[in-house]
Amino acid sequence: MDEGEGVNLNRDPDDPEKEGGTVTVGTEYQVTVTDVLKGDVKQDEIFVSVQGGSYQNQKAPLKSTLEKGKTYLFFLFVAAQGPPHYYDGTQPNIFEISKDKVELVTNVEQYRQTFQDVNLSKTAFYSNLKQAIQSTEQ
Repeated sequence: MDEGEGVNLNRDPDDPEKEGGTVTVGTEYQVTVTDVLKGDVKQDEIFVSVQGGSYQNQKAPLKSTLEKGKTYLFFLFVAAQGPPHYYDGTQPNIFEISKDKVELVTNVEQYRQTFQDVNLSKTAFYSNLKQAIQSTEQ
């Protein structure tokens, strides 16, 4: 993953490759994909846009801070530009995966408080998640 770059999340509805008229500040990270639990991601690397950051002298609070060298689990939506661009449409949606622990990654206090006492092992988290995914596919 790279360090992240400021972007305008607002896209032109007629040409999503171009920016829209107003600026919605975001930060885009280039992320290496190692596993896809659900969805149709075919790329080895994708671009993940997180709300907030700095772009063209405008700033907004960064909703999640990602760090190079860490492993994350994302719940993403396809961006208007299409793959390989994705965004963090709802919160919470990014979790850090470490040895045997899963932690929410957010700068939003409301979500940090909600998840602060959750100490779910990686095995239990993935098991619960896979069950939830399977139940939506039936």
